Amino acid sequence: MSTYPAIKGQMGKIEYYSFTLPAHELANLARPAYEYVGEEIWDDQKLSERVQRKPSYSRAKKDIATYLVNNEDRFFSSVCVFIHGGDIKFESLQAANIQTLAAYEIPSKSMGFLTITNGQFIALDGQHRIIALKHVINSGEGDKKYPVNGKFKDDVFNDSISVIYINSKDPKILRRIFGDINTYAKAVSIGERLAGSQDDGYAMVMQRLIDEGPFTLKLINLRGAALGDTVEKLTSSKTIYEMVKIILQDDFSTSFKKQEKPSEKSVQEGHKVATEFFNQLLDGVKSYKDSVSNPQNIPGYRTGNQSLIFKPLGQEALITALYYLDKNNIMDLEKSIKQINKIDWSTNYSGLFGAVTIKRDGSIDAGKGVKTRTTEFIKYLLAGNKLKEDELENVKAEYNKAFNIDIYDLRDGQTEKPLPEVKYV
Repeated sequence: MSTYPAIKGQMGKIEYYSFTLPAHELANLARPAYEYVGEEIWDDQKLSERVQRKPSYSRAKKDIATYLVNNEDRFFSSVCVFIHGGDIKFESLQAANIQTLAAYEIPSKSMGFLTITNGQFIALDGQHRIIALKHVINSGEGDKKYPVNGKFKDDVFNDSISVIYINSKDPKILRRIFGDINTYAKAVSIGERLAGSQDDGYAMVMQRLIDEGPFTLKLINLRGAALGDTVEKLTSSKTIYEMVKIILQDDFSTSFKKQEKPSEKSVQEGHKVATEFFNQLLDGVKSYKDSVSNPQNIPGYRTGNQSLIFKPLGQEALITALYYLDKNNIMDLEKSIKQINKIDWSTNYSGLFGAVTIKRDGSIDAGKGVKTRTTEFIKYLLAGNKLKEDELENVKAEYNKAFNIDIYDLRDGQTEKPLPEVKYV
């Protein structure tokens, strides 16, 4: 038997109780619906009989548990449960006939104590959070695949977790509540998540590149990654984030660990490196430089001969190629930028990137391997005369894949398609 201070509430016909309990108690008392009914019964249940979806244990252990043990300022919203079996009793302060201050007279009807005897908490909302708590507190020790070894692991044990208990035994009502919670809650866009992140070093660098330059808010799509032809946005926060990862990952992977808040020093250092890179890019590429001063010209570039490098895939592929060439001392950024200004980046199928990146209808090919193929081709367009033999061989192989040619396994009568001729600076 356990008793918790609780507040009683009601929405429509649904009666519920809000209370808190230590994380280790919740980890022991609560279970996902999938675990409660068992895999065999779950698989046999009709879709309409299930009160929850099957959880992703890997996501809970890898992402949420890692977040909990590595962040001192960790927090998540209330876990919503129903209680199966046992005896549940709520006693209000008013019913207890306790003398209260005048200000407490009305609230005392809904304030009191919730006593639960032998009940099993089943998650309606928050099953991944419960799995993560169980992993941190009970099962993560010695787990080689999803180790639990963060600085704040021991502190999680006594964290106070907010719980909402839905007072209903009707499975139809419980299913509807789960559906309503997940249907009407608006998903946060990837751009909004990155803009608010305080534990992702690459996202924090991205935020500063926009807040402090060289990018500016008016030039950035902050919600998604898409950039329509008429949109006066140079790029998106999601694309900047991906580009930041490209140029910092080799040197900052140990400082910017997933779900672990990075030090201010490492963020400053990453921001410095990224700022130098993007300052040179935005000042050197003529179409980018003009766009910063004259955003009204961006739609023309995105539909003209600069089209590819004004689209997310093209920008990520370009930065990957530039970083590779500079990092491996093949061609420095300044010389690469000079070559960028000479290339026709149009997305016509008849242009350089036809089949490589562009489909016959003029749209970007979203197929598997297209970004890698585009990156290799850009390396060639920028510095093909400086690539080593094995690097050039890789470019040829990727280029020919666009035309369904395997240069290492040519069919009868099939020949390798030569790379286009390029004039280099």
